[in-house]
Amino acid sequence: KTPKEHFYYNYQLIVQKFDAELSEFKEEKVNINNNRINITLISNHNNIFTKYPIECTAGNNLLDSINEAGIPDISVFGVCNKQLACHSCAVQILSKYNTLDKPTSEETDVHCELGDIYRPNQTRMSCQITIKEDMEGMEIEIPRSAFFLTQENNNK
Repeated sequence: KTPKEHFYYNYQLIVQKFDAELSEFKEEKVNINNNRINITLISNHNNIFTKYPIECTAGNNLLDSINEAGIPDISVFGVCNKQLACHSCAVQILSKYNTLDKPTSEETDVHCELGDIYRPNQTRMSCQITIKEDMEGMEIEIPRSAFFLTQENNNK
């Protein structure tokens, strides 16, 4: 083979290998994107509602996903490290509530301590929710009064 033919042959091998690796990478990327769930958080400050679309990963905890979103208005979420002790992760599920697993008896006990924050078939503790694919498009309100309740409990 001439040097030119040798170069062309090696070039074809490199391109084939690159195409095969690129194809595998694209398949992985598609699979990763299929696990991404779009949820909208709604912050309520004195009846001024602000929407924050976030992307979550199926299988992750909702509280962790909210914290990872890095939204300053809700950065105080989950001060008890998911122990159902602080009430700071209370949220209102405005849509698709029935797609969630039922609350445990421990979580239901916490609901009784929330006072005016509690709304039947809406209130959940975000630390107890695992992100699932059927939560796509869910809207979740972050009640500002949950933070005030936490502050009151900490000041006692």
